[in-house]
Amino acid sequence: MSNANELFEVGNKIVLKLIRKHDTIGISEDEDASYTGVFMEFISQHHIRLKFSGAGTEASSLDVGDECILLLFTGKGSYQCKAEVSGYSRDDGYIYLKMKLLSNPEKKQRRLHFRLDCIIPLKYAVINEEEREFFLKLSELSDDSEKERQLKDKEENGLSFIDATILDISGGGIKANSVCAHEKNTYLFLKPEFPPDIKLKIPWLIGKIVSSRPVNNKTGIFDNRIAFTDISASERETLICYIFKLERDKRLGETEISA
Repeated sequence: MSNANELFEVGNKIVLKLIRKHDTIGISEDEDASYTGVFMEFISQHHIRLKFSGAGTEASSLDVGDECILLLFTGKGSYQCKAEVSGYSRDDGYIYLKMKLLSNPEKKQRRLHFRLDCIIPLKYAVINEEEREFFLKLSELSDDSEKERQLKDKEENGLSFIDATILDISGGGIKANSVCAHEKNTYLFLKPEFPPDIKLKIPWLIGKIVSSRPVNNKTGIFDNRIAFTDISASERETLICYIFKLERDKRLGETEISA
């Protein structure tokens, strides 16, 4: 780790955000599974020791092999890297985690796309690389009637749709709940039921699974984080405009209620 030794100082605030349990498909770094502690020392070039309060902390739920985003707060700003739990111990009321650094710390950036909570019906299907190429070529057809004919034929004879609900959306992707969990990087054919005023040039999107995990207190329901792929700049701009319109309408509604 080329610059890690220059950044970490004893007592630096550390926040771990769980991104994958060692024995599950994985969860998103956007979830609430985060743990605050302090940096103690470098054990070796790639291993560090962190200290957490033993009282009222959830750090005890971390297991060896769990992967995390490690957020480091310094006088030079905040940094992040990937890390894996490689050891665990308790002593004198504290929890000590040994972490293996999996990447160099990088300056933490703001989220690329604004994300909005929403409720939008969605139908989607798991597709392979060959089917993904089919839809990419189909999107480039200039003959709309032929495009519609091929799409209808594919939907009726080659796709198995799953019903889902989009819970938040951004120009970069969506979070959708469904009855299915999916492996990371699985490609999906997405057909959101947008209102008529959203004029996408093609009535579908292609995305891939970023993470998939069970929803707490909802048996048989999974939270799927999906990143858009193969989306044109104009299509993304249309989505962003739609998102900001929803946000504006939401704020106006809240203002009217409070008035």
